[in-house]
Amino acid sequence: MSKKGNDDLIQGTNDLSILSKCSMVSLGYIEDLYIKNFVNKPDTKRSSLINRVYQVRVRAVRSVLSKWLKALENVADKQIVSLGAGFDTSYFYLRDLHDQSAFKYVEIDYPNLVKRKMALSQVHKIFLDDNLDGEVDTPNVNIRDSGRYMAIGFNLKNVGESLTSLLESNGVDFTKPTMFLSEVSLVYMKPELSDRVMKWIGEQFNDAFICQLEQIEPDDEFGLVMMEHFEKVACPITSVYTYPNLRKQLARYRDKCGHTSTQGCNLLTFYCETYHPDEKCDVADREQFDEFEGWHRTCCHYSVICTTNSSKQTYQHICQSLIPSQHVKEEYEMEEVDSLMYTDEYNTENFPLIIRSFGHTSVQSPFNPNELLMVGGFGTSCLTPPSGKRAAHGRLSATVRIACNNRSKLVSNSQLSYPMYATSCITTINNIPHIMVYGGRTSPHNSSSHIRILPLHDDDDMTSSWQDVTTSGCCTPAGRCRHTADMVGDRMYVVGGRDESRVFNHVICFHVPTTSWRYVLDESTAFPALHSHASAWWRERLLVSGGLGEEADCNVGAPMSVFVVDPERGQFERHDIPQLDVRYSHTSHVINNQLLLLGGVQLSHTPADLSIIDLSTWQVVRRIRLGAGSVRNPLHMHGHTSHVTSHEEGRVVLTIVGGGSNCFSFGTSFTNTPLQLHLSLP
Repeated sequence: MSKKGNDDLIQGTNDLSILSKCSMVSLGYIEDLYIKNFVNKPDTKRSSLINRVYQVRVRAVRSVLSKWLKALENVADKQIVSLGAGFDTSYFYLRDLHDQSAFKYVEIDYPNLVKRKMALSQVHKIFLDDNLDGEVDTPNVNIRDSGRYMAIGFNLKNVGESLTSLLESNGVDFTKPTMFLSEVSLVYMKPELSDRVMKWIGEQFNDAFICQLEQIEPDDEFGLVMMEHFEKVACPITSVYTYPNLRKQLARYRDKCGHTSTQGCNLLTFYCETYHPDEKCDVADREQFDEFEGWHRTCCHYSVICTTNSSKQTYQHICQSLIPSQHVKEEYEMEEVDSLMYTDEYNTENFPLIIRSFGHTSVQSPFNPNELLMVGGFGTSCLTPPSGKRAAHGRLSATVRIACNNRSKLVSNSQLSYPMYATSCITTINNIPHIMVYGGRTSPHNSSSHIRILPLHDDDDMTSSWQDVTTSGCCTPAGRCRHTADMVGDRMYVVGGRDESRVFNHVICFHVPTTSWRYVLDESTAFPALHSHASAWWRERLLVSGGLGEEADCNVGAPMSVFVVDPERGQFERHDIPQLDVRYSHTSHVINNQLLLLGGVQLSHTPADLSIIDLSTWQVVRRIRLGAGSVRNPLHMHGHTSHVTSHEEGRVVLTIVGGGSNCFSFGTSFTNTPLQLHLSLP
């Protein structure tokens, strides 16, 4: 592709970004009176996930700029220079919020983009000049608001003396404190070019501050999807490979640029540590939402850096106050997995299709532990698509039988209308095994309280129909999803879950013979509100691990907790696991007095692993790295299900079905499954 063509495509990212910001603003996530003037279709709606992420992006930039201006309110003639500003409206926000004479604001971007922005601003008359006397236009420079605002058309790849002269001749003072803003702009440059920009800033400005917001972590499973997206749209963000994480980004400014103070965090840490609980609830209330995995993973892949080259201690302290510092735990040494066999490695004529799904439920067949029954989820249909076409993804309602030993699969006609984030168990009714599905949802605002059963027969074709179970008892559970259910004898123990507005903090029991519900732990207990956790049965007790609580309680630094619930006594105890950070959307198993935690989303952005806890000491005894997979098949170890399909002479086989999530605007991504994880477990 030609240089000009690549620059044109990069400029096109401005239009997509500003449209997403406008969608977020139109739903009230943030107030912005000006952004609608820069989009052709201001009523365009983006997904709730995209809206949430852009809200945090805009909030982070506004927070840094406002804090900086406040800290320097007694300093005259301070300046803000926005690099690759596009149609950003930060100037208008700051102009309305702060003293009009308190700062000069300079935007630099491609000449064509600057020309378009000036034309749109003139149409909508959003600058304060009453007449053209306050405006100055030259081929490269546009001055508005009596000199407080300046837009410069300049390709930053050519940074050097020409830009220095351009700024100097138009009133920019290199001796004054100056904040440089780069919101997902310089990341499109090759690293040697963006390094040149940073070097130029350090050489020309005595008291330079830099606020940089851009993508990080290109090498994990989400990063693979992210980087492939930018390759596909011909806008590669190659500098991410050179500065792939916070540590490398901070070292860039500290070691390469000689900066005196550097601070950084990812957007999830910024959200968790700077938003008041009421603000978090306000974000949660804007739209019905149930894409927590995609939300947290996306925020972990954007960093915000604040840094300065100033020798003044006052300015260094100001820099440190602008954003929270990311707490990085000491890395725990991880083993490499013994064997992780991908579908691609054993794909045969007997297994012509792969399972690409998340949010489903599955259970082992009562007739054969190597046979799994899968219900619902979101993914691609298990039916063969038309020749040459890729299967479309959507909500799944079929019941699927998977034979792990010969990779065969049977898709039944038994349809279930509440397919996502339900639970399934095997129970016996009238001497006939049944699969029992409880709860689930069809949308974030439509959760089910139904129990449905399907009779099973060895080697049948699953043509029976699902039946509703009429229930009774002292409690009538509300509809829910993202809960857990464990069948022990003729009792199903259900823990937590959520509906469209609440996260439940109780444990309930369903007695199959009498079809009645009762509380094990009700809302009056101190049992935490949890969803997206995992549970397993151990010594007549439930082990409930991880999970998320209410939105306001989101905490990156929280340790992993395991709750031991005694159903007979109606009691529980809590064990914190300080070596592990909180995780959710994982699965768990108990083998040989050890608790296995498989995958999940960790708010600390720890790579996907298998963590093993000794239940006699509550200490982590092993952590096994699972890897990221490949561009062709990213390993999303969340939203999956897993089963112990073999356990002989210290060798364990875990069969994993599904996994994936919505990956922001980069698309929905699935792991090709089933996978089989082989490990030694004495």
